[in-house]
Amino acid sequence: VKLDSAPSELRDLRAYLKRVQGATERLRTKIDGLVRLSRVGQRMPEPQLNDLDAAIRAAIEGRADELAARGIAMRVGLEAPEVWCDPQHLEQVLENLIGNSIRYGCGGSERAIEVVSRHVDADWVELGVNDKGPGVPAADAERIFGLFERLPNQAEGTGVGLALVRHVATRYGGQAWV
Repeated sequence: VKLDSAPSELRDLRAYLKRVQGATERLRTKIDGLVRLSRVGQRMPEPQLNDLDAAIRAAIEGRADELAARGIAMRVGLEAPEVWCDPQHLEQVLENLIGNSIRYGCGGSERAIEVVSRHVDADWVELGVNDKGPGVPAADAERIFGLFERLPNQAEGTGVGLALVRHVATRYGGQAWV
């Protein structure tokens, strides 16, 4: 049946089904995020020494199509090339931080994301993901780390990613901030 020749009831039904499919996909994404968040809290694995450059390259590789489609360049500058943590936790943190920069930080003329690390002291490494996006208003800087919290202008995302990033950071005695 051609859509333009279908009765209006059929067109309405198709539109309704499309909305239901979209809502179902959004709910599935939120549930997946909650499952990932809950797994971080279930166990505290033995930290391992991770090659930060390899972990970042893997995260970039996983987003290569999206980066190319949006014309975003990636830069990596590592003063601290290794970090002690669970590899899965590191992967989750990188995935969420890079994903947020892709979605919200590359709307201007400079379409680049930089992932950097530096030694804070002998025991701590600071990992940063920088972009030229609009930033986060100071009033929202803490709120966005809450579960399901997003800025009003953020159409994409579930509001789980930064909550997961902060949860992982605090599990290791660290911090997450903007």
